[in-house]
Amino acid sequence: MTLPNVFLRSIGIASIFLAALGFLYNAMFILPEFFLGFDEPAGLYFYSAFYIMSAICIACYALLLTLGIQFVRLNTSNLGLFVFLFLFEIIYIKVVFILWNQPTFGMSVAEATGVANGGLMLQRWTLFPLWAVPAVLWARHKLTT
Repeated sequence: MTLPNVFLRSIGIASIFLAALGFLYNAMFILPEFFLGFDEPAGLYFYSAFYIMSAICIACYALLLTLGIQFVRLNTSNLGLFVFLFLFEIIYIKVVFILWNQPTFGMSVAEATGVANGGLMLQRWTLFPLWAVPAVLWARHKLTT
C-alpha cells in the first residue's frame, strides 16, 4: 500500500470517527430532551435555536461520515465538498457568535450553543480541518499523477 493510500484511508477513518462522536454528542442531548425535557428553565427561543443548530450539526456530521467512507474507498472525487464542509462550519460558528449579540434571541442562542454545537468542537480540538484538507489534497495529487 502506498503512502497516499494510507493518508487518504487514515483521514477517512478519522472523518468517520469524528462524525460518529458528533452524532453521539448530539444524541446525548436530543434524546433525553425528547423524553424528559431540560431541567433548567431556558430562554424564550432556546428550543428553536437548539433544534435548528442541532439539525445543522447533524447534517455536517452526515456529510463528514459520507466523505470519510469515500476516502476509505480511495475516492477523492468529492474533495471540493470536503473543503466546503469545513468552510461552512467556520462560517456557521462565526454567525452563531454574532447572533449572541442580537437583543431579541441572542441569549437563547448563547444558551443553546454549548449543547447543540459541542460535537463540532471535537474537530477544532484535533485541528482536523488544518491537517486533513492539505493531506487529502496531497494524496489526491499523488494518486492522479
